Parts: sequence; C-alpha cells; structure tokens
Amino acid sequence: MFISYILTENTLEIKHTVNNIDDKSLYFSLGGHPAFKCPVFENETYEDYFLEFEHAENSKTHCINMENGLISSKTEPVFNNTNLLPIKHDLFNDDALVFKDLKSGHVSLKSKLNGEILNVSYPNFPYLGIWAKPSGDYVCIEPWLGIADNENTNQDFMTKEGILKLDSKQSFTASYHITIAKAHL
Repeated sequence: MFISYILTENTLEIKHTVNNIDDKSLYFSLGGHPAFKCPVFENETYEDYFLEFEHAENSKTHCINMENGLISSKTEPVFNNTNLLPIKHDLFNDDALVFKDLKSGHVSLKSKLNGEILNVSYPNFPYLGIWAKPSGDYVCIEPWLGIADNENTNQDFMTKEGILKLDSKQSFTASYHITIAKAHL
C-alpha cells in the first residue's frame, strides 16, 4: 500500500493506493486517523467547537465494547435530524463515535467564535469515526473503508464488515481531503 500526501493551496489530499501483485485475491481495509487541535485560539474553550455535517443526519453511533475493542450490537442516538454535533470532552467517555450510515460526504470543524477551521471531505468512505481522549484538546475525524470487527464475529476475515476484495493484479485507490479555511492561513 502507498499513501500519498498532495498539498494544493489549502487542501491536503491523502491518497491510498493498494496494488495486488499476487496471483490470488487480496482482502483489505483501510482508514485515516487525522487529529486536529481544538481549541485553536487562546480565547476559546473545547466546548466552543462543533462539527457541522453536509446534511441533516439521523445516524446512531455503533458502540464499542470497551472490554475487547470490538463493535457491539448496541447503538446510541447522536443525531436527531440535525447536521450539528457539539464537541465536549465527555462525548468520548465511551470511546469513538462510529457511524455506518451518514448521508454527508464532508464535515467541517467550526468554532463559535472564529468560524470554520477546516473541512474533511470523505465521499468514498462509507464509515466515519469521531474520537478524542476525553481529556484531550483535539478531535479526530476519521474516514474509514471498514471498521473494527463485531463482537459476535465468526472470525472469517473475508466476510468481515467493510472488508474489500481486490482481484489479482488489480489496483484500488481512495482519497480524502482536508481543507484549512483560508481565513486561518
């Protein structure tokens, strides 16, 4: 796998390329883990920040079993026909928010005091994680092609949720983009 970082003006493209050089099929998944300082400015607090999604969402987070790190069958409501997610430290008390069915293909990190800070565009990534340590002054916006295994797994890697199959001698490419708001350059 190759990861390319391409900077064009105020946008960073993170491009993943997987080449199957084998004579048999390759099963894989991938995802990003970019973290962003939050708050950015001295006159702000963590709670001055929010995520604004492209569309109003009704998605739930798929909870993580904290004993084994696997996706549980439990879900928790996050959105109720809104595109805003306030950032607060206790949002991550139970680990990452894991979304499987967002309609949005991008999300902006915004400050109530200083406007849009950045935008993450992930149109070809069906899963999204939002995470931080509960005491951390950052937020991770993580585009994923797959997720952790389910706690009720049959342990068959080839049927795992989010696993992709790449035939022999084929290539696969997926990119996401991070754009810094020009006002903050």
